[in-house]
Parts: sequence; C-alpha cells; structure tokens
Amino acid sequence: MSLSKRAWLGAGLGLTGLGLLGLVSCSSSVVADDGGGGEGGGTPGLDSGDGPPVPDLPVVTPVAETDPVHGFGDAADDAAIWVHPTDPERSLILGTDKTESGGLFVYELDGSLRDFLELGELNNVDLRDGFLLGAREVTLITATNRTTDSLTILALDPETLEIEDVADGLVSTLPRSYGTCMYRSPSGAFYTFVNTEDGRYGQFELVTDGETVAAELVREFCLETQPEGCVADDAYERVFVGEEGFGVWSFPAEADSPATGDELPNCETAIPGRMIESTFDGVLTKDVEGMSLYAEGDNGGLLIVSAQGAHEFVAFDRLPPHDPVLTFAVWGGGAACLDGVEETDGLDVTSRPAGSAYPRGVLVVQDGFNGDPVDKQNFKLISMADVLTLIDDPDAPFDQNLDCNLGDYGGKPRYGNLPPGPERTEAFCAEWCGKCSACYAEGDPGFSESDCHYKSGKPNYLEEDCLAGCRAGFCPADTRPLTSGWQDWDCLDIDAAL
Repeated sequence: MSLSKRAWLGAGLGLTGLGLLGLVSCSSSVVADDGGGGEGGGTPGLDSGDGPPVPDLPVVTPVAETDPVHGFGDAADDAAIWVHPTDPERSLILGTDKTESGGLFVYELDGSLRDFLELGELNNVDLRDGFLLGAREVTLITATNRTTDSLTILALDPETLEIEDVADGLVSTLPRSYGTCMYRSPSGAFYTFVNTEDGRYGQFELVTDGETVAAELVREFCLETQPEGCVADDAYERVFVGEEGFGVWSFPAEADSPATGDELPNCETAIPGRMIESTFDGVLTKDVEGMSLYAEGDNGGLLIVSAQGAHEFVAFDRLPPHDPVLTFAVWGGGAACLDGVEETDGLDVTSRPAGSAYPRGVLVVQDGFNGDPVDKQNFKLISMADVLTLIDDPDAPFDQNLDCNLGDYGGKPRYGNLPPGPERTEAFCAEWCGKCSACYAEGDPGFSESDCHYKSGKPNYLEEDCLAGCRAGFCPADTRPLTSGWQDWDCLDIDAAL
C-alpha cells in the first residue's frame, strides 16, 4: 500500500459504517460542480430559459430504455444481456432490483417488461450459455441475493425463453455476498466469482447432478478495499475486478493458472495480478462500478467500465496492456428523446448483433437518475455502433435534439441558474435533518434508502445513516437547488431536486 493510499483511508474512514465518505462538512468550503454544462452550469430544462448544456467529452444517446424497477431510491443495480442464438430480435435484457420489493426483471429489446421474478434483493447478475443440465443445454444465470445471503441460480431455456430456479436448495457462498460475475473455462467448467464489501473473493465451481446446480468453493483471494463489479474474459482465462475507490485489476481466472502480473494487493489471501488502471493517476475516476467485455473475435474488443462519480464510461483495450481508448458519456436526446445517464452502477455489453437496432451489439447501463419524467431507476440501451464511431472519431456529432426539451440532457441535472441556497451551518444541518426524518416517517411512496442522502459518491443509506450524518455535522454538498421555501416542499420534490 502506498503512503498516499493509507493516508486517504485513514482520513476517510473516521465515519466508517455510516456510508458518509466524500461528504461535505457544514464548515467546509465547496466549489460547485457545473457538470460540464457550459456557462451557467447546465440546465434543469430548456423551458427555464437556459441554453443547452455542452459536453466536454464524446457523447452517445440512448436508443431505448426499460420500464422502471419496483424499488424506490437506489434500487436498480446490474444488467445482463442474453442474445438469442438464431433470432436476435428475441434477445432479452435482465436487470436486478436490490430492494425489498426487488428481484429479476426480464425485458424485451424495446425495454418493455416481459417478466418479473420475485426473488429478493438481487445485486449483480451474469450469465453463460451452453451449460449442460441433464440432457438439455441451457443458459445459466447467477446473481447474488442479499435477502438470503446466497447465490441465486437460474436456467434460461433458449427455445421457450422460460426461466426456472435450478439451485440445489439455498446455495451459500461468502457471508454478506455483494458482487458477482461468471467464467466459463476452456476446460468446459463453469464458475462464478463472488465478492464481499470487505474485499474477499470466492471462486465457486458450478456443478450439477443433472437436475439442480450447486456451487463448490475452489479458491479465495482478496482486494485491499471494497470491490463490486467484475467480468471474466473466457478466451484469455483472466478476470477483471474493480476496486471501487482505487482502480481495475486483472487476475488469472483459472484457480491453478499462472499469474497475470506481479502486483499483490496488501491483503492476506492476495494473488499476483496487475492493476491496469488507477483512479489516482489515470483516466478512470472513482467509484469503479460496472464492467463488461465487448469481445470481437480472439484478438479484438474492449473492456468497458463505469466511473460512477463522474457519470462517465471508460473503454480499455481488451488485450494487455489494456490501454484506455475512449472516455464517453450517455447524454439525453436522440430520436427517442430519452434522458441522460448518471451514476451508473452495473452494466453489460455484447458484440453480437442484437436485433435490427443494434447491428454491432448493445450496451445496457443502469441509470441512477431516471428523469423526463422523473421515475424510479431503470436501464438505458445504447447502440455499440455509436460507441465504436466515437473511437474512430471522438468529435463525431450526436443528436442532442433540443426539441425534446429535457431536464436531463447531460450529466446530472444542474441548477446553475438558481440563486445561492442556504448556508451550510449547524442550524441548517439540524433543520435539514428534521425534514429528512419527517420524510422517512411518511413511508412508501415517500423516501427510501437513497433519499435525503447528502449526495456522497455512493447513495446507499438508511435513515439511521442520515441521522448519524446530521449529528456528525454533514449537509448536502450543493444546497443551490434548495431555494427559498424548501422546508415546505414535498419529500419527493426534495429528492428530485438533489
């Protein structure tokens, strides 16, 4: 561990357990982020008289969006794409909802809901084709389940498109499992990697008796701090994992394979690997969240990673040394007049044609702020043809389509045209805390986990975290949206503003 990293951890973890990293003290001085929106800091809607925001990096727009998930607040999490082997138009998008009302959403390519499986608080999801279950070949789906602290294991029939639970009872993995990704070895074996928030990784082989599937631990390793997203490159026997605050690592995917590097995380069960990009000295910024592989044959492709805090995506070369080739954002507009994408958690991508709208594959990303109109979180679908165009020509124009009159054209909607908000004083903190407590008390359809959350890098708090933040003297990082009279606003109006 470097000295700077250790110092950062020592300073940041004084409020560990409260989910308050990166917050702003009442006594702090804050420089407001204008979101890259040109002079005045962007616009909450062109009908307010502002000019349109101007991107400062390459941009694509969504082609479609899914129906929203069920949960309020920080609910939608990860996606997985299944491409039909003979009829790409019948391909499916899987999306998770990690709240109490959650489970697995099954979407058509146009984003409409096909099915919902009420399975509990599912976090990350992944899939692999070609699993032999008895005499039939199925697509195996795995997801970490926070409700049962287990691995959900499902089988998708490629003929009927039906999904069934094939887990051998309650499949326990690591305590308090968090993220997951799958790996199909050249040997034919299927694995899933499961991680926890304290940095542990377990590699489990998925084995079957012909009717059900179980998970057997074959290896453990670790990262020094919290991971979540990961993706395996089956052809090259490597797994990419994200250390949320620090970067992206590459490790060997086979339990007994040679190391992919000579770097060791500073933890007890570390295995040799390589940090291919750091959030401290590269193009990637924290939090490192979703990641997926765009594989073109054996020698080409991209590793796509979401930089949640910057509302950006970074594409790296699939092959070593995994150089960054493009940083881009998903802005609102386009022919479909869809809102932009912010604070993406999970994502998935495929290079296989997925219907006529996605001839070179599709990128599916979670949208942390689903707007125009404001609704619960969902997933946006982007044509990979548009992303690949940006690699060849980063200045390629995009269809901003100002006729859409969106409130969310680019980045998180900003409020640069508003007068200054309340000063971040202890009195304001107390008032803010009281309002938040009242909102929590209202219940559904009022506030839930991510509301009244002070806008840290990862909004995933409970009411007690909100109250603890107030007692510690923390306030919203940007009070400009809280104009005069905010104390009387409805709870969801406050949530939408922040």
